[in-house]
Amino acid sequence: MSPKTKPNKCRNCDTIRSYFAENKSYDCVNVSRLCDQIDSRLAELSFKERSSPSSIEELKKMSTSIQEGYARVYQDILNNKYTLPTSAPDFIKLIKHFHFEVFAPSGLKFGGQIRTDSVAVGIGVNEFEGVDYNEIESALTELFEKEIGRADLKNLDKDKFLRFCARFLEEFFAIHPFLDGNGRIGRLFLHLFSMPTSFSYIQFSDKSQSENKYVTALEYAHKNRTHTLKGEPIRKARPEKHNHKATNAYTFLAEWLGENLESKPQAPSEDIKPIWIKDED
Repeated sequence: MSPKTKPNKCRNCDTIRSYFAENKSYDCVNVSRLCDQIDSRLAELSFKERSSPSSIEELKKMSTSIQEGYARVYQDILNNKYTLPTSAPDFIKLIKHFHFEVFAPSGLKFGGQIRTDSVAVGIGVNEFEGVDYNEIESALTELFEKEIGRADLKNLDKDKFLRFCARFLEEFFAIHPFLDGNGRIGRLFLHLFSMPTSFSYIQFSDKSQSENKYVTALEYAHKNRTHTLKGEPIRKARPEKHNHKATNAYTFLAEWLGENLESKPQAPSEDIKPIWIKDED
C-alpha cells in the first residue's frame, strides 16, 4: 500500500470550503496556517484579477496594505474628517470612498467599485444570495432612508444606539455592495455613527474568540430577521433555539457591539462641517 498523502489543508479551510482548500497553490497547514494570516477571499480575488496565483509574500503585502488603509480611515473618522451623510447619494458616495481608501493602495482594482457579480452571504446552512448587483444602489438608498436618515443618534440611549448599529450592520452586510471588505466598511460606519453620541467604539478585536462571536451573532441575525430589506415579511423566519432567550434577531449582535462600546467624557461639538469628497477616477 502506498503511504497516505499528508493533507495540506487545515480543518477550518475544508469546513468552509475556502479558496485555500480548493487551490493547490497554497498550503495552509505547512505554511504557518496561512489562513490565519491572510483572508482566503483576498487570494481568490487577486487570482481573478491576475489569472494566476499571487505568491504568499505578495498576499501578505496586500493584506498589510489593506490593514493600513483601514487604520488611516479609522483615524480620519476620529479626527472629524468625515461627518454623517445627509442624503442617500452622499451615503453611497461615502461608502465607495471608504472602500477605495482601504483597498486601492493594495493594487486590487475593485477598490471603491460596487460589485457586478452575484455573491453568497453567510456560511453553510445560513448561506443566502446577496442583493442582486443591479439593485445594490437602490437597496443602499432604502437602508439610508429607513435607518440612517431617520436616526437621531445624539439622543439615543445606549441600548437603542446598539440596536440601531446592529440593524445597520446586518442589513449592510446582507446587501453586500462589494466583492470583499463589506465587514470592514460596515464597522467604519459604526465608528462614524458614534461621533455625535456620548459613546465610542473601541478598535474591534481581531482575536478569534471575539471574531467567532461576531460571526455567530451576524449569522443569527441573518437567519432570524422577520422582514426583507424592503420591509416585506419573511414567512419562514423563526428564532432558533439558543442558550438564552433572544428578544429579536439583533439581540446577540447588539450584545457583541456592546462589548466594544465605551462612554465618552462628553459629546463632540455640533459645529462640525462635512467635507466634500472628490470623485475617484
